[in-house]
Amino acid sequence: MADSPGRRTLISVWATRGGHGATTVAGAIGSFLKCQVLSPEPDAFQWLWPEWPKTRRGSDYRVTDAGLLCDGIDRSHINIVVLRGPCSLGLMNLAAKKDSIDSLILIREPWRTITAQDIEDALDMRISAEVPQSVRIARLADAGLLTERVHMLNEFAELKEWVANRWPITNRDTGKESASIRESTLRPD
Repeated sequence: MADSPGRRTLISVWATRGGHGATTVAGAIGSFLKCQVLSPEPDAFQWLWPEWPKTRRGSDYRVTDAGLLCDGIDRSHINIVVLRGPCSLGLMNLAAKKDSIDSLILIREPWRTITAQDIEDALDMRISAEVPQSVRIARLADAGLLTERVHMLNEFAELKEWVANRWPITNRDTGKESASIRESTLRPD
């Protein structure tokens, strides 16, 4: 789907299987874009992102934590799929619906034998960004600190850069691109 100037851009983040990180990625994208994030499970989303404002006004974007990848994907949205592992079962689900997908985010588990290149070759689709699976992200999420630290985590650097390049934030007063996504300092490992 092409972004339409003057209209709110609707971004749906799907999981190939439960527990693949779609809620985390949806929250990170929403945080980078400073926009509202909707979830079919608001209590679960609020648990993972406890400091998230209920509404964020004035953004040209809205992100939806869309749940499990299914038939009936709304093509008027930008549809992003999160694949963790890469899990072979998640990959099979994704392959069956790849024509409805605009972008793929990989939560990379280093012990998996399927490589990012294997995924791109099998699906004939590029991976937009990789987020390394990390104990640090899990611990921050469990402690309710992910909201305030997502901009500083190196694990999200590639996703953050992809979001900044795909959807620049413009200052409504000046009409100029804001560097706010890129300006956030990443914490050294």
